[in-house]
Amino acid sequence: MYVISADQENDADTIALTGASLALSMSRIPFAGPVAAVRIGRIQGQWVLNPTFQQLEYSDLELIVAGTDTAITMVEGGALEVAEEDIAEALQVAHRGIRELIGIQRQVLGSIEKPAQMTWTPSRWSPACGSVY
Repeated sequence: MYVISADQENDADTIALTGASLALSMSRIPFAGPVAAVRIGRIQGQWVLNPTFQQLEYSDLELIVAGTDTAITMVEGGALEVAEEDIAEALQVAHRGIRELIGIQRQVLGSIEKPAQMTWTPSRWSPACGSVY
């Protein structure tokens, strides 16, 4: 998925991942989703999901968190001398946001007629002949 347009106020990376998840979930492509991603910051002691570029200038932490409704699968980011307990709390808040976005995806998926999933069998590689068959 490509981001074609952005408002120059919000980073498009997390919503692009969430949009790609919805697109794959709506398609025939085998996909173990849905998944979603959020960015989390802390501004004046308050957790902010998907802060704007301007808000991030005042944040002592910026994490990008991706996952499913049952698990966090990816975390990246940075912080300025933030306690481990604060990082754990940020991850909990982020995961609640992820679950909310997955819930929205499921609502959309429940309102459409999804095509039958295509069948797919991975190719096997033969070390004897060095090719795929």
